[in-house]
Amino acid sequence: MGDTSVQIDLLQEYTYEELKKATGNFSKDAELGRGAFGVVYKGTLENKKVIAVKKLQRKEKVEVEQFMNEVSIMSGLKHKNLVKLEGFCVRGQGQGQQEGLLCYEYLPDGTLEDRLYGRRGAARLTWKERCHILKGICSGLQYLHNESPNDISIIHMDLKTDNILLHVQEDKRNGGIVITPKISDFGISRNHDTDKQHEYVDKVVGNMTCMPREFMERGKASPKVDIYSFGLIILEMVTGKSRRSSSTTPLSSSSLDNSNHYGEGLIKQVRDHWEKKDIENIKDAVMDTKYDDEIERCIEIALECVHEDPAMRPDIATITRQLN
Repeated sequence: MGDTSVQIDLLQEYTYEELKKATGNFSKDAELGRGAFGVVYKGTLENKKVIAVKKLQRKEKVEVEQFMNEVSIMSGLKHKNLVKLEGFCVRGQGQGQQEGLLCYEYLPDGTLEDRLYGRRGAARLTWKERCHILKGICSGLQYLHNESPNDISIIHMDLKTDNILLHVQEDKRNGGIVITPKISDFGISRNHDTDKQHEYVDKVVGNMTCMPREFMERGKASPKVDIYSFGLIILEMVTGKSRRSSSTTPLSSSSLDNSNHYGEGLIKQVRDHWEKKDIENIKDAVMDTKYDDEIERCIEIALECVHEDPAMRPDIATITRQLN
């Protein structure tokens, strides 16, 4: 497979047959999530260990060397707010183009989207929990953009509430629970040359409700793409409404409109209320007024993040300071 880093030696290499059996032949019942870049399945190995198996969906088969380079980079990423890569598989050993699969730690507590909107029986998040989660996502992005090994800046390029997995633990010291967010779905992550302000990609694939125009329309990739997406996450956390909300739908409605590109419907509604200093019609109705100062600071940060001009968006280090 060519030269790979020592980090790969720490990963489990699975056979395609092992993963096929673990997922029930990649059955619909085992499906955990589906996106533009692949389908994730719950897999139970013969030793009863449960993993999440991502089967990459690429129109063309992956070049083995390219795939292994990606695995090498991902295997070196170690942060509490990133989903841990535990293994991989290259289907059909040999020369040329093959199929790649990625195996991650399994997190059974659902996604941020589930918890934020009370789906699948999940309890709604308190404001304190939302703040804690936002700081965790920010910490994970700071690591990807500025602190990952070998001075590589990594752009996620598909950051959204349904790609944030949650790990829920009992808080033995203070009672209650502690929710740790973990950024997932690195199948489309891209290494960024830190000497360049931006780069261009030949093929644009992604969710148009969480990505900025400069990327979806022109393929212009930079860390500021993730900043835009993070801004939308902040707005969803503050309003309790989806980025897919229509620009013609009142902010108080939970109606969804998948035709709303770039999250602009939600952004416009928030900006309109913000200009009128109308915080009550922005924030989630479950929020207590005692948090209004914190909520206003988050709205201000979010609107800077979703600025149409990438150059006007703050970098992740600045956002980290602002949130803390």
